[in-house]
Order: sequence, then C-alpha cells, then structure tokens
Amino acid sequence: MSIPEEIKSVPRPKGTIVKEGFGRYFVIKRTSRRVPGKATPRTVDLGTIGEIVDGKYVEIRKEPKKVTEKKKINIKTYGQVAVCHKVGEPLYDDLKEVFGEADASKLYSIAVLRVCDPDIRNRDIKLAYDTSFLSEIIPNVSLSENTICTFLRDIGLEYVSIIKFLTKRAQKFKGETQVIDGTLKNNNSIENTYSEFSRKGRLKGSRDISIVYSYDMKTKEPVLMKPYSGNMLDLRAVRDFVTTFSVSDGIIVMDKGFNSAENIQFFKSIQGLSYILPLPRNSKKLSTHSMYEEVNTVIVVDEKKILCKKKKVDDSSFLYCFRDPSIAGEEETLYLLKNDKIEAEIYEKDKQKFGTIAFETNNDLRPEEVYEAYSGRWEIETLFKMFKEILDLDTENVHSDSSVFTSEFINYLSVIIAQKIKSLFGSTVLKAKKNKKGEVVSTTSVADNYSFKQTMRYLGKIKKVRLDNKSWTLNYPEDVKYIAELGKALNV
Repeated sequence: MSIPEEIKSVPRPKGTIVKEGFGRYFVIKRTSRRVPGKATPRTVDLGTIGEIVDGKYVEIRKEPKKVTEKKKINIKTYGQVAVCHKVGEPLYDDLKEVFGEADASKLYSIAVLRVCDPDIRNRDIKLAYDTSFLSEIIPNVSLSENTICTFLRDIGLEYVSIIKFLTKRAQKFKGETQVIDGTLKNNNSIENTYSEFSRKGRLKGSRDISIVYSYDMKTKEPVLMKPYSGNMLDLRAVRDFVTTFSVSDGIIVMDKGFNSAENIQFFKSIQGLSYILPLPRNSKKLSTHSMYEEVNTVIVVDEKKILCKKKKVDDSSFLYCFRDPSIAGEEETLYLLKNDKIEAEIYEKDKQKFGTIAFETNNDLRPEEVYEAYSGRWEIETLFKMFKEILDLDTENVHSDSSVFTSEFINYLSVIIAQKIKSLFGSTVLKAKKNKKGEVVSTTSVADNYSFKQTMRYLGKIKKVRLDNKSWTLNYPEDVKYIAELGKALNV
C-alpha cells in the first residue's frame, strides 16, 4: 500500500523512511553498507524510531547510534614479518609478475604468516594479518576464512600460473646441481585424488599425499615442487616431475628409490641433463665391472681423505665407487661382532664393500664432484625437517585437488622464505670477540646462539606502536636486553 503524500511530507529525522502497518505509519531509521566485491551498497533498516500521529512525528525511541568506524589497531607485531619480508621481498616481486598484485599479495601474505606461526589455520589468518605489521607493509589484503577457501580453489583450478611461476624460478638455477626427493604428509580427505594409502600409510592406518621437491645445493632453497597421490611410486613421480618442468640442464642427484632401468634410459634421453644415482651394494653392475676391487685412488673432500675408483662403462655411463676408511672400520667391527663363525673367503669378499658407496652417472665428472654432490644431499632432509617440524606443515587440511595444489604451493613459498631466513641467521654476526688491538678474532652468529624456532619466537616480541595515529615507533620488550640486541643485529 502506498504512503499518502501528506504522511510522507510530515517533518521527521533525516535518513528515515515511512512504512505502513495495521493502519499506522511507522518511521524507520535506514542506512547503507558496502558489500565486499560489489559496487552497489545495500540498504539496511536499523529499527523503528517513531510514528506519524495526527499529522505529527512522535518519537518512540531515540535514534540508534551510528555504526562506528572500525577501531584502528595501534600496536602490531613486527619482528617476525620484518625479517620475512627482508628476505622474501624479491619472491613477492616474482609472484606479482606471474599472478598480478592482488593474488600475489594473498599468496605471499599467507606464506609469511605460516612462517611466523607454524600452527596457524585459515580461520586465524585474518586476525594474524590485522594484528601484524604485514598489514602495513602490504595493506588491504582480504584474508577471511571464506575468502581463503575460495582463493585456494580458484588459483589451483587455474593451475597454469603455478607451473609458470615454478618454471620461471627454475631458470634462475639452470645448470646448477639439484637434489630431487619426496616426502609424505598426512591427508585423510576422501574429497581429493591425492589422498591415498602409501606403503607406510597402510602400516599407520592413515592416507598420505606425496610431495616431490627439487633443491639447489648452493642456496639450500627449494627450486621446484609438485604434489602426487600418496600411492604413486617415486620411480614414476620423478619422470613426471622432470617432464612437467622441462628439466633439461644441470646435474640431478637422486636417491636409491629412483633407480630403475626405465628411469636411467629416460634421463639419458634428455640432452644436457646429468644424473647421479646411488647403486645398492649388491648391484650386478658393480660386480660385473669389479668396482670393489682396487679402490685406491685418494681424493680429498672437506679436508678428509677418501679412496675412490672410476670406470667408464660405455659412451653414456660411468661408475664411481668410494670407500671411507673410518666408516669401513666401523662396519668391519660390527660385522665381526654379529658373526660368530666367519669363513675366510666370504669375509674377504664382504670386506671389500665395507665403507663403500657407489654411483652411476651419464657424465664424465670428477670424483670429487660426485662425492660432494651426494654428500650434500642430506641438506634436503634438513629441508623436509623444516617442512614438517619447524613449520609444522606435515598435515594438509584442505580437501579439493585444486585447493591441495595451491596450499602446497604456499607451503613451498613458506619453505623458501624460511630457508632464506635460516641463511640470514647463519650469516648475521650477533657478537664479535676482539683482541687488545681491537681486531676481531672470532664471531658468533645468530644461528650459533639460538635455534630457528627460538629466534623467531624472540622476534615475535618486537612490535611497532602508533601513539599519534600517524607514525609507527619500534618497541622492544622492556628489560629483555638480548631481544633488542637480536633485532638490531638483524636490522629489524
């Protein structure tokens, strides 16, 4: 029913409308509010404040208070996000080139917040963002739980942008020695095809996702990453991994789990790509070519003397056998303790293998290169330790295939940032000891003094405070001298 003009013309408070009900004319307070993602604001009725009676406005209750603006947060955590952004800003720039600023800001912000708080869940990310100085460094990033869920799905569905970013990053490490390995992480969702029972998963009664990484030996950083179903064998995953990212240059160091005739032929078919593959001690190749005999060439690696033997098998295959005398002695002692009855002939044959490790490659490399490359492979185990223990990324909590891929990509970004921070801690001098002449005779780095977790926890105590609503002031915790020293050493 339309409202008569004489009723609408009665003077009443601004921002109100008149509605008819049961023969009475009520005055309603109305406002408008913006809806995220929509250009047009929506109207909102705030309640009845009066009535038109006998041609006059009669107040029933006072006007509701105006919706107050969101209170500004004037104290924000600073130390952790400052050190993350200090090392991670170039990564952020790379993300913007591929994903555009809006999506790059979300990816980078979530990755940084996962480094700062390894236990963080999607529902807590907005609060962490709002109360950290990251919201000042990269403002106006929408990170509500619903927004993140939709974002993870949409980025994963696009897929090609993630592959493009990874491929571009790989170009920076072209020609370098990389380690390829995989790890398993829990995922019991039945809504994605990645979640399957691995061999280990069947024993523990839990489904897994397999994550394959490549890792640069020099920078100690991840280069490439791709998730696979938990039941996919490493043998197959490594071929797909190399094909997906067109890996065709440098030296790839792999573990025994990647060893198969099919894989070896596959790697040999890629021109410019070299592989170093460890062989089991009972490999027929080693016995056929007498690789355990006359292992007597001395090389020095990290001031340690190692015995080696190198043999060219054909135009595209080389075998290397190394014997570490100290390890050989330990294995011989253990062998004698375990065997009461020892036959001389068998003992002499087994003794040849004590302390040995052997490799096959498709490149004529110096023995030192091969040994150093594989010896450095333990660094990827450190990376996986960082992944699972320090960053607490051992369980995937998203469900769809697309969300899994995006979430794992963000985890990968977190590990890059964390590894860069770890290197920074190792190279930053915290204390310097001087002699009487004032010359520095020894230094202690941040990493020498504190663990990674400990350092990040201390940095979390450093905040920035805004007293006049304009400028931010660095604020160290009172009476905790070592935290101030740490912040100043790291220049945060």
